[in-house]
Amino acid sequence: MTNRSRIMAIIEQETGGKSYKSHKYSLDDTERSAIEYGEDTPKITWKKKGETKDHRQRVSLVEKAAEVTQERPLFSYFLDGSRYVYKVDDMDFEMTNRTPIYPIVAGQIGVGCCKRVDKKMFCEKLEREIVIAMPDIAQSERKRVGFLVATAMKLNESSELSRIRGSGWKFETILKYSTKHEGKGYNDKATAKIQEEMMKSEQKMVATLVKERKLNKDNYLIKDGSLEYKATEYKTSKEEGKQKKAREYQKFKNNYTYVVGVSKRFDPEVCHNVSGKPDPGFIADLELYHRTPVASLKTPIFWAM
Repeated sequence: MTNRSRIMAIIEQETGGKSYKSHKYSLDDTERSAIEYGEDTPKITWKKKGETKDHRQRVSLVEKAAEVTQERPLFSYFLDGSRYVYKVDDMDFEMTNRTPIYPIVAGQIGVGCCKRVDKKMFCEKLEREIVIAMPDIAQSERKRVGFLVATAMKLNESSELSRIRGSGWKFETILKYSTKHEGKGYNDKATAKIQEEMMKSEQKMVATLVKERKLNKDNYLIKDGSLEYKATEYKTSKEEGKQKKAREYQKFKNNYTYVVGVSKRFDPEVCHNVSGKPDPGFIADLELYHRTPVASLKTPIFWAM
């Protein structure tokens, strides 16, 4: 019996579900373009500017680049996260007369931070984690409170997962994805949960660097990706909890005082120039050491740090 089969046997026993021992395959698109297309990306327009000056053309940074190369770099830390996602099995849970099949998805999450010292890079922190995403129906009302946590502990006790801890990996979490029909496939929902877990790991690492007083006006951090995060975690309808959530939010926001997010992906088709007209070439044709005017964008379900 393979390691995967033993782990699935534990999940099968704990959930009361049935494993179909289906083919494992990757859910990642390794050929993904660096440019995002489609309607899911926020519409970046330059109608609302983020400049103190009214720039009408591309802005040259040639002189500024020559100036800053003579100074000590402000960016000392560099953070990036990655995840690989695999559909490892299919299960049904016999909760109703109809027994739909749900994917069991595993994810490998890695978050690393490098530090630059005298033009050399060193590993500052590295976190590696394995997670499993299961349908929420696996934790039905018939299961005890904390069922997924208990199941994760049960898996951790297995010899298969005890081996990975010796290699620097850890397994702590079983994630649950919604089985409601919301327009996305179950594989997509499971992948989104694993993506969220990776983002939480990145946030924890930033918080640790702040707690250790490593980020300041002379030592900034560059994070690969946007600094927009969903606000729902810090919102509550309970009056007694609003002040606490407000303090938690302010602390979270303060963690990003010395952090800059850099996104490599964009949709050129929805970019507008300073005249408000679609102009994808405005970005695509930028010369070396030039930038566009800065746009200001906020989306209602996100906070921009």
